[in-house]
Amino acid sequence: MRVTFTSESDEIDIPASFETDDAETTLMEEFYFPNIGETRYSGEGAVDHNSGDPDESDHDEIARVSNDLTEDSEDRIIGPSTMLLPVGPLDKIRASVQAKYEVASGNDQLVGQSAFMSALAAAFVAVTGVSDIGGAIQSNQSSILAWALGHDDATKAAAYINYIYFDKDLNYIQGGFATFDESATAGQYNPISLNGIPAFPEEGYVVVYLSYEGKHGYVDFDDFTITHTESPVEQTDSYYPFGLTFNSYQRFDAEENKFKYNGKEEQEEWGVLDYGARMYMPDLGRFFTHDRFAEKYLDLTPYHYAANNPIYYVDVNGDSLIVNGTQEAKDQFVTMMNSSLGGQATVSIGDDGLVSLESCNTDACYTDSQGAFYDVIAPILSLDSDVTEITVVDRSEYLVADGFRSQTLDMNDIGAFGDGEGLTTAGVLGHSLQEQYSKQVEGKRSYDDAHADAINAENKITGSERLPSNTSGYDGRNGEIDFFHRKNNGEVNRTTIRLTKGNIREVKRKKMN
Repeated sequence: MRVTFTSESDEIDIPASFETDDAETTLMEEFYFPNIGETRYSGEGAVDHNSGDPDESDHDEIARVSNDLTEDSEDRIIGPSTMLLPVGPLDKIRASVQAKYEVASGNDQLVGQSAFMSALAAAFVAVTGVSDIGGAIQSNQSSILAWALGHDDATKAAAYINYIYFDKDLNYIQGGFATFDESATAGQYNPISLNGIPAFPEEGYVVVYLSYEGKHGYVDFDDFTITHTESPVEQTDSYYPFGLTFNSYQRFDAEENKFKYNGKEEQEEWGVLDYGARMYMPDLGRFFTHDRFAEKYLDLTPYHYAANNPIYYVDVNGDSLIVNGTQEAKDQFVTMMNSSLGGQATVSIGDDGLVSLESCNTDACYTDSQGAFYDVIAPILSLDSDVTEITVVDRSEYLVADGFRSQTLDMNDIGAFGDGEGLTTAGVLGHSLQEQYSKQVEGKRSYDDAHADAINAENKITGSERLPSNTSGYDGRNGEIDFFHRKNNGEVNRTTIRLTKGNIREVKRKKMN
């Protein structure tokens, strides 16, 4: 599975103030709450919860939900309701409202089940414009009534914030509610907060609505707010071994990510994946052009992908580094490369000197250093035309690890660094390869420019920042060089190499603080 995340989760507030003095706000509220006009009330006793005295306000507007035909408001059970709000997997919803009641409902003063379900179905059809949703409500009557009618405290009014969650085909999934807490008092506004709704498991729709389920009296609602917290998951794609997708999901408001299987860009018009030099057909598990190095794999078709074993291997489009030198030095190079990768990927050198990063265990558990080393070398080995060429030697008294101009690596020196804090074999090897790549392929002929790239690569592999070195004890052939590296936590480590006749004889490490 490949999952695409956004860097920040959006949190969207959907407010309803019920006031009509601002045309733009009113239009927006009527969009999100299609039935808001049916319960908006500005008559006698209408008090905004932030106002004090109704006699001092000439424009207080609220939502009044009443179930008594003797009241000014139309008899109803369901108050302001949202449109169908689309939600994605792991999205969350919370809501709050201010509510005021005059009389407690009492457990024997609740509307009947039939009247409640009819009102709920009718309201949902009205606010969503989807006739089928009424049937979904009625067909799930027992599940909805298990939570949606009645309340625990007979001393309070039966006023609620409710939500119902449907899947993308408008099948009922779940619902819930919130009501007054124990401190609520009649005759004044009290908060009702709907929190703690579990993250939604799949994409679908939510309707959030207010209700008053008592037989008599009314409840005034004000300042209704719904907060929709979107999951950071933008897209998920599950894959069969050779790359065909199934169970794909893309967030309804997300930009499409075309980088799919193994991070390769999908070419929709052809139904193929762009692997650089060649296009790959995941439905066939084949490239549709010839492998330029097919002679190295005589037992396989020249159109194969990952040696026909994508469970274990990943085709990384390699063979862009040429290594010259003795067989002994080449063997040392291969050993150090594979060791730096933790054995999770395989490097080899062909008879023509071409280096291949031919396979990668898809279940690889790289350490931070191994993963960084892979990230450094993979681009060097994945070019379609340009090639980096180096020479490896077992030992040279004219080099300390590598030579920028001679394009040569001293395997004895590089291997001497080993593992540990500070400068390591993997760090030096990645440094040397990056330096030659920057020089030969990227055209950075200046030592300072190429060396800066190499230092950055080294820092990624060692997980620290290289500080200025101390070469005062080295005369060009013999002596000591101190390398200093600072980790993210501020810890500084010194790596001291002792050289005799240009060759590293000893490496010492010391924590400086």
